[in-house]
Amino acid sequence: MFGKVLKFISNIVLPQIIVVGLDIEEDQIAGVARTNKYGVSTVVATNVFPLSKGAIVNGELKNPDELKEAVKALIKKIPTGEKELGAANEPIFVLSIPPNHLYTETVIIPSMSDEDLLQSVNLKIETSLPWPKDQSYSDWNKVAIDEERGVGAFIAGTSKPILDQYFKVFLENGWKVGACEFHLFSLARVINSAGEKPFIFVLIGEGGVELAVYAFGSIISHDFEVSLDAAKTSSLIEDKVRQLTSYVSSNYGVIVEKIFIFDRVQMEKTSSELSSVTGIPAQTFVPNDLMSGLEPKLFVAYEAAGRPYSSSEPALNLKP
Repeated sequence: MFGKVLKFISNIVLPQIIVVGLDIEEDQIAGVARTNKYGVSTVVATNVFPLSKGAIVNGELKNPDELKEAVKALIKKIPTGEKELGAANEPIFVLSIPPNHLYTETVIIPSMSDEDLLQSVNLKIETSLPWPKDQSYSDWNKVAIDEERGVGAFIAGTSKPILDQYFKVFLENGWKVGACEFHLFSLARVINSAGEKPFIFVLIGEGGVELAVYAFGSIISHDFEVSLDAAKTSSLIEDKVRQLTSYVSSNYGVIVEKIFIFDRVQMEKTSSELSSVTGIPAQTFVPNDLMSGLEPKLFVAYEAAGRPYSSSEPALNLKP
């Protein structure tokens, strides 16, 4: 399967693994460091690093030094101390990136051998991505949508030059990046793992409004509106929800049963208003007990740090 996971971690026997989730936004970089020892996950450090205006624009890293300082500030908060972190407990970073340069699509491919399926998905990636394949990072997950018609594949890709701006900072400083995903892929992990019925997640942030439909244990449709001002002054969110529900119903036979809303900028949209307009029960996103005590700015980073790293738990990865 084309999907990449942190296999190199699972092949190393360590007394303790430190996974650092980084939520990259245009106005800040939030980080959460978690350890996973004997199956028990513990938050050992957190940090929110405000960015100057223009440091990240439209998802593009314009000031690498600020990313470097944000990572260093978090590393210094890990209890062992930056200078004492050795190879045995060196942090592994999981980046959760803005969706500005993200392409996603779910396709249904006729049932075939794994080898033929891989070739078919690769061909689809080559012909669908808005960038040449050698200028892209991409991955895919199987989705159990319709066994009668074939195999579902959720495809995600992003621009290589854009992501390389971030990767270069880590490479130059000797920091290990284990995985790269996007905000709603990270955030909905806490809900999706609970076996929820099909739902839409709406994330409202400074960079815009991101929406995704989840069903069959995977994202099956994703959308992003970069204009937060448009969302504030129009029915954009309601329109996007209608479009997504109609699309997944007609294409995959999926009926959305719930909407989760995570409002990071405290707009005047409420879950009750969205429920009355769409007819779908909507509620404000409430973190689980493990996230209690964390400020909302850290939620995405927390879930990024909780990414499964065992080779038996494949997860979409935009890191080469």
